[in-house]
Amino acid sequence: MMTAATMLAAFAVGALAGAAHFLLLRKSVALLAAGRVALPAALMPLRFVVLGALLYAVARHGGAAPLLAAGAGILLGRQAVLLWTRGDE
Repeated sequence: MMTAATMLAAFAVGALAGAAHFLLLRKSVALLAAGRVALPAALMPLRFVVLGALLYAVARHGGAAPLLAAGAGILLGRQAVLLWTRGDE
């Protein structure tokens, strides 16, 4: 049985993972723009592996509904990063 606490936890995990993912993406782009390639090349697969592992763990633990909640959290984390870093160019 799916509880509200499980859904909220999945959403929170997704939001934190999404924010971390998109903050690292922003850092990678800044490094690439500065001509540094090695660190962004290492961060790219790391971002995807960590995000994928977290989504896999959420799906294994709770099924489809928490996975959807985590996905919604990732979108919220992305939006938060976009709003937080607005004008930082």
